[in-house]
Amino acid sequence: MPGMDSGCLLAMTWLLASLVFMTINHTSSHFQYMSLGSHWLPRMDSGRLLVLTWLLASLVFMTSYSGILTSMLTVPRVTIPIDSISDLVAQSDLSWRLEAGTMMFNILGVS
Repeated sequence: MPGMDSGCLLAMTWLLASLVFMTINHTSSHFQYMSLGSHWLPRMDSGRLLVLTWLLASLVFMTSYSGILTSMLTVPRVTIPIDSISDLVAQSDLSWRLEAGTMMFNILGVS
């Protein structure tokens, strides 16, 4: 979602995860509430592992999305108008030269 900052995405992910796990707690007899602490965190280890996996995966996805979006917006896209050696020779906007003794000098000097 372009335009949303990572804090907003993290808050939405946390809200969604808490709603999902509150629903699991209320509908399942396998999960019981803890007497202290958070009311939406499952008491069983399997439920806690599921919560931890969900939160870590959402953190990884959010960070990846944020990094990719930043890199796409930061790096300018440059198009190169030269596709072949004949295009390079024909254009006059970019200066170029060949040094004697290099591989390209030998290849172009022979042909």
